[in-house]
Amino acid sequence: MCCIPPDTCNLLLIIGINYVIIYLEKVKVHSFMIYTNIINTIVILGGLMSTSENHNSKVCPLELVQQVIGGKWKIMILWALSEEKKRFNELQKLFPDITQTMLTKQLRELENDNFIHREVYKEVPPKVEYSLTPMGKDFFPIIEQMNNWGRINLDLLKK
Repeated sequence: MCCIPPDTCNLLLIIGINYVIIYLEKVKVHSFMIYTNIINTIVILGGLMSTSENHNSKVCPLELVQQVIGGKWKIMILWALSEEKKRFNELQKLFPDITQTMLTKQLRELENDNFIHREVYKEVPPKVEYSLTPMGKDFFPIIEQMNNWGRINLDLLKK
């Protein structure tokens, strides 16, 4: 159950879209494709949440986004997979502080949320590759903007 009333949640979604547009204009990003990808992803995620039923109550779009990308490693995993397919061991090497169990858990959750695809090849030893799904690719511009925001505000956040 969403802690934010549905009308407020829809308003926050609209404000979020407007904030992204204002921010992109501020940092001189004027690509129609970037606007479209970000807004479509926010609207799709928002639409999924505002129409899905959870014990006969509407679920908040913000809760959905938090559930999907929540977790210490998910954003970093999505970032790593944006460039190319990666095998499990490659991801482990990229993130030496993550345990095998936690990496497996985060990958399964991202797969269940349709953000990544797991391809199993019938070889000996078994070969498994992870890649972004179309939804994961649609979400990636938002992660890029989060990265840009972090870079711009790094000094303020260190305090």
